[in-house]
Amino acid sequence: METKPFTPNHDNILQRKSIIPYGNVSLGSISTKDNTPISFKPVSAVTQTEASIGEYKFEAKIFEYTKTEHFTLKISNIPNDMSRGELERLVESQCHVAIINTSLPFNREINKNKGYAFITFQSKEKAKMVTKTMDNYQIGCQLLMVEDARKQF
Repeated sequence: METKPFTPNHDNILQRKSIIPYGNVSLGSISTKDNTPISFKPVSAVTQTEASIGEYKFEAKIFEYTKTEHFTLKISNIPNDMSRGELERLVESQCHVAIINTSLPFNREINKNKGYAFITFQSKEKAKMVTKTMDNYQIGCQLLMVEDARKQF
C-alpha cells in the first residue's frame, strides 16, 4: 500500500474562512446579525423551509416531536403452546384495544413459550382496562395473571 504525504489545500481553506455565517452563533443560543433572539415554536406537521442569503441557500426540515407514554403489562401463566398471534387476538377480542408491541419469550429447547409475555399499550388507561378484564381469565385449566411490568435496570 502506497502512502502519500498530506498537503492541505490552502486556497480552499481561505475560501471557506471568507464565508460569512448567518447571524451570531454561540453555544446554546442563536441570534441574528442585529442580535434579536430567534424563537422556536412547535409545528403541527412536517414542514420544509428554505431561505437564501446572498448566494448561499439554506434548507431545514422541521419535524414535530410528541412524547408518547406507552404502558407495558406482564401476563403470566400463559399456556406453553399458545403463540404470540393467538395471545394478541385473545387480548384484542376480549378488551377491544390496540396492541403496540408483544414480546413472548420462547424456549428453544422444548420449542414452546416460557409462559409469560409483555404487551405494550398506547396508554395507562387502556392497560388498566386490560388488567381488569384479563386478570384471572381462564384458558383451559390455567388462570392468567396480569400485572404492571417493572423495568429491570
